[in-house]
Parts: sequence; structure tokens; C-alpha cells
Amino acid sequence: GGVNVNAPRRTFAEVKEMNLGTKVTSKTDKREADYFTVVATITTIAQSADRKPWYEANPDLNSDAKNCKVTSMGDGKWRCEKNGKVYNGYIPRYILRFCATDFTGNIWLTAYDESAQKILKKTAKESETLFINDRPKYEQIFKEAQFKKYVFKCRAWSDVWEDSQRVRYDVLGVQIADPQQESEKLIEKIQFLQNLKNSSN
Repeated sequence: GGVNVNAPRRTFAEVKEMNLGTKVTSKTDKREADYFTVVATITTIAQSADRKPWYEANPDLNSDAKNCKVTSMGDGKWRCEKNGKVYNGYIPRYILRFCATDFTGNIWLTAYDESAQKILKKTAKESETLFINDRPKYEQIFKEAQFKKYVFKCRAWSDVWEDSQRVRYDVLGVQIADPQQESEKLIEKIQFLQNLKNSSN
């Protein structure tokens, strides 16, 4: 992430009503993206035997292409799509897609390596090893991450795919929600919404 921006507290309903992340320029200019913080529970994590939540990344951590995808050449070597170099291995890095729900609705979020590690409590390398050697333990990683409440700091931005615009929501930071703190913030939010309602009547 490394983005230190103001990310006001929002509900998922507000995120949608306020059209956060709908500026087309937000794809190329992250300053045009919208940032928000939300408290939500992970309800579904997208993963299956043929759709693992990581990719094979360039193993050279000193390279400009260190997070870029490498492709198997079939002989145990891996070729980087960005710099064209060939490596003897790769580093698995997470791209974790999951559905999070708050009291107003749900949104699919994407967490990358660092945030995904905080959610799953395992590195992508550890997950990959379990996937190969101990499938029940591997499945357990995802079960344990679900139905917990987290505070997510997110970036909303627009992508255009086959001529249709869609908003993507990336997780920049994540922590387990503190129940006491969150109930106080929720009470404040409800009072704020009721005051708004009363003033408009």
C-alpha cells in the first residue's frame, strides 16, 4: 500500500450511493481513486483447487519486476513477463478475493500479499505447501478466516473491461475489529444517521 490518505468510515451502502471509485481516470491515477474504511465480516473467500488465491511472482526482490507474474517454461524454469528474464523458481504472492458483509450490504474486495497474510495468518508459500501436502489443513486456513469481523482500509477505482466500466475495491490495510471500539462507533453512526433523518423531516 504505502498510501497514507484520509479514508473516512463508510458503510457499503454509502460506498455504492456515493459512487466511490467511479472516476475513469482512477485506473491510471491513484489520486483519483476514493479511499474509505469499513467494518465488515468475511463471508465467502473465492478459492478452489483450480483457482488458488495466489500467483507465481518474480523471485528477484531487488528487481523492478519483483511483484510481476512469471510463467512456467515447462522445464523447471520461470520466465518473467515484464523483464523477459528466466529464473530457477518463483515466490507465490496472494491475490485474495472475498466477499465482505456489513449491516447494509456486501462488496467483493481484493487483498494482496501483505493484507491477505494478515487475514489468512499464513504466507502464500506456506499455503502452497499445505495445498500440496495437506489439503484438509489448507482448507482450514480459509474456514478460520471466515465469519470474523475486520476493519478494512480500501481503495475504490474503476477498470474498463470489454467496454463496460466496473469498480474494484482493493484492501490496503486490515486488522481484526475491536468489539468495544466498534460498538461505540456504530452507535455514533446510527445517531448521526437518525439526526440526518430528523433534520430532513
